[in-house]
Amino acid sequence: MGTARFRRVLAATDLSRHGNRAVGRAVRLARLHEARVTALCVVSSRQDADVRDQVRERLASHVRQYAGGSGVDVVVRVGRVSPTVALEVEHCAADLLVVGAHGEDRLGDALLGTTPENLIRSSRAPVLVVRGPPGGDYRTVLLAVDVTDSSREAARCGIALTPGAEHYAVHVCAVPGEHLLRMHGVSEEELSQLRDVCLQEVRPQVERLVGSLASPVPPHLLVTTGSPAITVAELGELHGADLMVIGTGARSKLEHAFLGSVAQHVMRRVRCDVLVVREARR
Repeated sequence: MGTARFRRVLAATDLSRHGNRAVGRAVRLARLHEARVTALCVVSSRQDADVRDQVRERLASHVRQYAGGSGVDVVVRVGRVSPTVALEVEHCAADLLVVGAHGEDRLGDALLGTTPENLIRSSRAPVLVVRGPPGGDYRTVLLAVDVTDSSREAARCGIALTPGAEHYAVHVCAVPGEHLLRMHGVSEEELSQLRDVCLQEVRPQVERLVGSLASPVPPHLLVTTGSPAITVAELGELHGADLMVIGTGARSKLEHAFLGSVAQHVMRRVRCDVLVVREARR
């Protein structure tokens, strides 16, 4: 995969506060990348035409608020949220899907009533989960990396999306079976030695991966030990990250297990926005 390009951004909103932030962030990113935005709201087939018209007007109002009504397509679709959003990603050939962290309003089933995790599972495009208000461009971006190709592509996507930000590439090395080792009497001193060995083995691999990102300004490299989900979130707080970037596995019958690991836990722990990039199906 080459450098990620963002020409079409889809913002899926439930018209709640967080959903509206997604629209605002999508518009800001689109201006940065000279892309076009589609603002989407999905309503249930149980809603009558009057409700759908209300949803369309509210959505148009939010678009006018964030974009002055220009350069944004307003779309209301009928159906189940996750599959309908996924179809719209395909229909408009979106390079990025932007969603709010969670919904708050209750306009019947017109809401984006599923979790961002479900949208990540169903979307072929990277998914940006927005928590913070879109007051400015991203300034500090933490790239959670391991030594896989999917991790490299996620990091490249995050760098391409935020060209003006300061980037930190973070790898957290966990000792395999550390909890069980502790239960079986392995001392903290011995565990510390195992962590040091783990760091020595993995650091050169992570350095090579970061060196292959071809970023104009190489990311700062942070390699440490701990629980990946917990430590990544803590490092994000420590460095004041306003965006976290993480890759996750390809679509398969084990989708829930893939997203149920580090990516899911990081997304639920951090307070900043999160960009999740799925590995492309081979």
